[in-house]
Amino acid sequence: MSYALVLFRPEAGVDPRKMAREETLEDGVRDGATEAAKRKIANALIAHDGELEERERDYDEISALHKLRLDDAYQRVRCVELTDVSPGGSGVQITLFDAHATLTIPHWHEGAAARAQLTRVWRYLDIICEMTGFEVFDVELDRVIARGAFDDVLAGYGRATARVRGISEPARRRRPWWKFW
Repeated sequence: MSYALVLFRPEAGVDPRKMAREETLEDGVRDGATEAAKRKIANALIAHDGELEERERDYDEISALHKLRLDDAYQRVRCVELTDVSPGGSGVQITLFDAHATLTIPHWHEGAAARAQLTRVWRYLDIICEMTGFEVFDVELDRVIARGAFDDVLAGYGRATARVRGISEPARRRRPWWKFW
């Protein structure tokens, strides 16, 4: 589980909640201008933070997984994924789709580390929004957030992380359901 932010271009009748649940399959064929725009954003993010790496696509595997012809897999799976894979890094994953983006951060940061990693994430959001005109929808808070909402997002991330930790607490620490004495 991860904390999710959806970056989108506001349009009448388009619910950003739906974008958070979309698959990686796009409609239509690749557009050169759109691909160049995603590449420009990815390059700007990598230039800002050298810890981000682009995920290579295995279109043979994608083709088999989605039961698509190889050329269809190439046309339909065209998002660009960047991940912080550095030792002790944020674990952030940024996915740039044709018309929106998602940014997820795993629930393993707490306290000062959570603040530091979310500060990094905030800069990624700034870069993407400045380059695209996107707005940000916080899935956990269930609302569009402004750039000044850092403290709200940090608090939401903290609450979500605490819930996840509570769910994944090792069974040996919990009292078995059948022991009621």
